[in-house]
Amino acid sequence: MYLVALTGGIGSGKSAVANIFHKLGIDIVDCDVIARKLTAPKSPISNKIIQHFGKGILGSSLCGSDVIDREKLSQIIFNNKDEKIWLEKILHPEIIKIMREHIKKSKSKYVIVAIPLLFETKQDKNFNRILTVTCNKEVKLERLKLRDKKDITELENIITQQINDEYRKKHSDDIINNDGDFNNLKQQVLNLHQKYLEFANNK
Repeated sequence: MYLVALTGGIGSGKSAVANIFHKLGIDIVDCDVIARKLTAPKSPISNKIIQHFGKGILGSSLCGSDVIDREKLSQIIFNNKDEKIWLEKILHPEIIKIMREHIKKSKSKYVIVAIPLLFETKQDKNFNRILTVTCNKEVKLERLKLRDKKDITELENIITQQINDEYRKKHSDDIINNDGDFNNLKQQVLNLHQKYLEFANNK
């Protein structure tokens, strides 16, 4: 199976890129989706997280009293490196295990694996190709403001905590620049799609 890792910083447009590939008939394995399923109410992982952090991380009764509030949890690990490491040790091995299971079941010519923490989890050596989506900081902040309803300072802090785009680009095989409009983005994906089909056929 020819594997392409899709990565990029928060607000870069990874989901939009993945959706275009999906519409071209390519299977997508999304590690964020896997993580959400692993932390679903009453799951073993969810129970471990609640036991560790306490019931203060649960949402209000409106969204379900047994649902982990991802925003509350993010605030805790954002401000505490040890807690971040603890959570990653619980989640990442399970995410990788399920990711591999999904890859094995794939039927498309190649597979796109959306993995935001590709370099942080040192998974970059496990792929045939690495594709990074990038955009300038102003565009990124504008998108995040609309999506997450957070203030600029908080968003800038989140961006600063992540591996920077220069590192990602230096260690990637392909780069999509998502500063433009949707048609521009789609054309870049179409070009890469043809290239990946060739690589997969020649593998």
